[in-house]
Amino acid sequence: MANEKKDKRIQVLVPTSQHEYLKAASDDQGISISELMRRILDDHMRRKMDARLAAAAEELKSLYQSDEELTAFTALDGESFHE
Repeated sequence: MANEKKDKRIQVLVPTSQHEYLKAASDDQGISISELMRRILDDHMRRKMDARLAAAAEELKSLYQSDEELTAFTALDGESFHE
């Protein structure tokens, strides 16, 4: 099997003003523009996942509050089982 690299190369064209911003920001942080772009993408992906999880939790919250089968044992949640 051929040796595959984990990382994939992409090419992105940006306006000069964005390039200057990226260059200054990466210089300030002591990292390459590529590393800065990876961090920006990671942050974006994390925020999207957090938003999806929050929406799912909100949906489940209303279901948990209204579904008697899910709330049947709620009273036990606060009880101590220690003697």
